[in-house]
Amino acid sequence: IAGPSEILIITDCTSDPKCVAADMLSQAEHDKNAAAILICTEEAYANKVGKEIENQLKKLPRYDIARASIDNNGKIIIVKNIEEAIEISNLIAPEHLEICLDN
Repeated sequence: IAGPSEILIITDCTSDPKCVAADMLSQAEHDKNAAAILICTEEAYANKVGKEIENQLKKLPRYDIARASIDNNGKIIIVKNIEEAIEISNLIAPEHLEICLDN
C-alpha cells in the first residue's frame, strides 16, 4: 500500500544548508502528508536550514503542498551526537535516508 513519502537527513552540520533544505523540500512538495525531517548536532545550523527552507518554499510552483507538508510534518531535531541521530532514525525508519557527514 503506497502512502506519503518521507525523508530523514542526518548531518554533522558540514553540508550546505541550502542543499539540505532543497532535499527536504524535494519530498515535501510531493504530498501534503509527506514528512521532511532533519537531525543535526547544532542549533545554529538548524536555524540556517529553517531559514533556507522558508526562502526556497516561496519559489516552489507547488508551494501550497510543500507548505502544508512542512507545517504539519516537517521537523528539525537537534541531538548531542551522531549516534543519537542514528537511534532516532532507526525508530522512524524513513523511506528515504540521507546521511551528510564529513567523514
